Amino acid sequence: MKDKKWLAFTMAVGMALIFLFFFGAATFAWQGFQVRLEPVLSWQGFTEIRLPPAGVIRARTHLTPLGLRLTLEEVDLARLMNLLSKSFNREVLTQEAIVAGKRFLLIYLLRLLALSALGGGLGVILLRQASWRRVLWGAVTGTLSVLVLILGTYFSYSPAMFRHAEYRGSLAAAPWIINVLERALEDMDRFRKQVEILAQNITAILGQMSEIQSFSGDTYNQNPHELKVLHISDIHNNPAGYDIVEAVIRTFDVDLIIDTGDISDFGTPLEAQLTARIKKLKVPYLFAAGNHDSPEILRSMAKIPNVKLLQGKVTEVKGLRILGFPDPLAASNEIQPLDGAALGPYVDRIDTTLEGIKVKPHLLAVHNPNLALPFAGRLPVILYGHDHRLSLKEYRGSVICDAGTTGAAGLRSLTSPEKVSYSLVLLRFQDTGQGWQLKAADTIRLNDLQGSFHLERQIFFREEGRFFSP
Repeated sequence: MKDKKWLAFTMAVGMALIFLFFFGAATFAWQGFQVRLEPVLSWQGFTEIRLPPAGVIRARTHLTPLGLRLTLEEVDLARLMNLLSKSFNREVLTQEAIVAGKRFLLIYLLRLLALSALGGGLGVILLRQASWRRVLWGAVTGTLSVLVLILGTYFSYSPAMFRHAEYRGSLAAAPWIINVLERALEDMDRFRKQVEILAQNITAILGQMSEIQSFSGDTYNQNPHELKVLHISDIHNNPAGYDIVEAVIRTFDVDLIIDTGDISDFGTPLEAQLTARIKKLKVPYLFAAGNHDSPEILRSMAKIPNVKLLQGKVTEVKGLRILGFPDPLAASNEIQPLDGAALGPYVDRIDTTLEGIKVKPHLLAVHNPNLALPFAGRLPVILYGHDHRLSLKEYRGSVICDAGTTGAAGLRSLTSPEKVSYSLVLLRFQDTGQGWQLKAADTIRLNDLQGSFHLERQIFFREEGRFFSP
């Protein structure tokens, strides 16, 4: 008799757990986010946050053998942008999130208990000798067993364990994301207001720049034989970076944009949607992908009419010949930059391509400086980004240009104790009768979102294939 009761208990508990783990997943939607929550059998008591395709954040947060897996399934970008564009009270938004979360968890708990009751009752029925009383006993047994598991998880749960979380995939290179998430609500309103201030002041600031003349007294903006190329880099999803680019295009009548990569942070489909703003720029946009970009970003960029991907072939725009290469990691979802030794084969690829070109390009565009500097002296102008350090220098007879970060390093600026500048470079080529030649370059740095800026113009002369400046 005892054996039968023990068997009935085992079947009730076992089937309750089977129903819990196989049918316990549910989806929670709030303010444009859709998250899937599912229980997983685990002896380590972990919580796992999946952010496809960026990676996974995992931590041992409780003592029970019930793993919790949260997967970000969808983000309604239009709804999210609408939320960020409005003035809102952070405390009210937080309270709304808490109320919505508690409501979801209550409904979810009742659902799990109903599933466990169904599983427990079915477990007794499978014994084929069950009365209604025994089925009810099995349902109660299954419910209580799952309830004990849930309560054990609740009372032993420690969110602080995420400070020692394990990162997988692309997120392994960016543990700072947890700090960003913790501070998001606190900084969101401040950041939105700063972007609004920047948008209001940028046109006036750059209008002053357009009045600056060269040392010789010629106004470069009015030279009909000039080609103005805007070098940008490392926007990192920052919408303010696009505002700056749009203002520079309007103010200086830019002919061409060359972006040396890292337009995104993790190369996710959500970030790919943000690139749609490039279409509004209405000028040719050449893109040499960076290590933070991905196949998803490249596919999205390729669909934009004014975008041309630089993928190892010479691209000619208005007679200017540009040779560009994507970062090796742009072909994957990895973002950890390659070191010097690992870049060797890619340097060799660029070298082989240059050797096979009969008409030398005017310009080389890559993302990583370790792919750029080996070719100093072999091309007139070399562009790169990656290190977020604005610089313009002559090296071995070439002009080497680093646009810095046009997006002020994106989300990193929220967690950095130092202010990161928005930066870009306007390259001015003149038709010498023998093709385009770089004559001047304006480095533009916006030091903060209140409107202060720094502009420096450098004039170049070229003799015997080498550049020098006075």
